[in-house]
This record gives sequence, structure tokens and C-alpha cells, in this order.
Amino acid sequence: MIYDTSEISSSTNNFLSHRLSSSSTSTSTSWCCTLRGKDAVVFQGKSRTPIDLPDLQLSLSLISRSHRTPIDLPAQNDHLLAVATNFRSLSSLRLQSCCLVSGEGLKALGTAVNSGLEELALINCDVVEREPGLLSTLGQNLKKLRKLDLSYNEMLLDKDFMSMLVSCNYLVDLKVRGCKGLTNASIISMLKSCKCLESVDIMHCHGIQAEAIVSFVLNSPQLRRVQVEQCKISDFAKTWASHKFVEAVA
Repeated sequence: MIYDTSEISSSTNNFLSHRLSSSSTSTSTSWCCTLRGKDAVVFQGKSRTPIDLPDLQLSLSLISRSHRTPIDLPAQNDHLLAVATNFRSLSSLRLQSCCLVSGEGLKALGTAVNSGLEELALINCDVVEREPGLLSTLGQNLKKLRKLDLSYNEMLLDKDFMSMLVSCNYLVDLKVRGCKGLTNASIISMLKSCKCLESVDIMHCHGIQAEAIVSFVLNSPQLRRVQVEQCKISDFAKTWASHKFVEAVA
């Protein structure tokens, strides 16, 4: 959805009020406001070249369809700390291709909203792979998470992933699509720690083998949907899944 500049200007009192900042000395160009009846945060950024509305709409539509397109937003620690300070009742946080985010900002946010956050997405965010122990800390702080999306973090390893899962016992929706570093060990951890899982996306996880997926499907009591390559689910597993009303999607 694209908002007209006049609508954003009106909501932010011509960018003079509701400055969102993590400290009194912050220079973040962002504002807390209400847009069409919903709480919102407006970040001010610049396009590298002039762009008209049709081209902007096309660019945004391409970004929304591509998981690999970098999103040029100022999602730095300053902004995460500001969100942590001003939105302690935050229930959902989704970040995609945010290369400037660090573990410090995410940990501070996790500590601030620990009891309320139900959905977390860190899609193609290199901080997941760059900072050891980050996922473990987030898991300990966000024990009420119900939805977790770590898709396309290709270098994510079992150790870090499992260290988060052990604390996330209420997950119902889990996506790790394209996480090529995960192996069968992660599936075993999912079985042990996440007994409430209803929907799982493990497509293009090349280190996860067919036998582990079959075991997961057969032993997950709440599972209703699994997305995985067709070749990794045997006919027997498909039949068993159908008896449990589990949808296997390739």
C-alpha cells in the first residue's frame, strides 16, 4: 500500500510531532503516528535517483515478490531501540534483507517486548548468521512466540537454530525455507521442543533428508500443513498424512 505524501504529512503534523527516538539525543528521522486508523512508524529515506509513482509502484511490487531483493530502509539499531521504547505491546515484527541490523538492537527489542511478541520474521537477515548466540537469547526472551520465519538464512546452522527452539514451546507456524545449513538434527529438535506446530515450511533445506521429514510428519500430533519437496515425502508418508488431515504441499 502506498500513502500519499499529504496523508503522511497530516498524520505526522507536517513531520513536526511524535518524533520516534530511542534517546533525547537521537537524530533518527522517524515518527510514530496513526495512518488510516492503525498505529504506524514512518521512516524518512531518500531514493538514489528521482522516481515517479508508476516506477515506485513497480519497484515495491518487485520487492514484495522477491525474497532476495535488498530493502533499502534505515533499519539500524537506533530505530529498533526506538521501537522497543515506544511499542512495548508490539505483537509482530517482520524484517527482511536488513543488512544494517545488529544483534544488540534485536536483543534490546526482545527484552522490551518479551511477553507480547507473537510473530517474528528475520528473512534473509545476515545478523542471524553473523552473531553467535543471538537466536538463543531471542528464544529465551520471546517464549510466547507463535510464528517464526527464518527463511533464506542460508548459513544458519543447527546449533543456533536449535538453541532458539528449545525455548519456543508454543510455536504453531515455523518457516525455514531455503536454510541450506540445517540438517536432520533440526527436525529432531522441532519434534522435541515444538509439539504445537501446525504449519511448517522446510522447502529447499538441502541438508534435511527424506527420512527425517517422514518421521516428523508421522510424529507431530498437531501438524496440519507441511511444505517440502515432493521427492522427500514417500507414498506411505503421504497416505499417513492424509489420514491425519495433514496437507503436504510441494
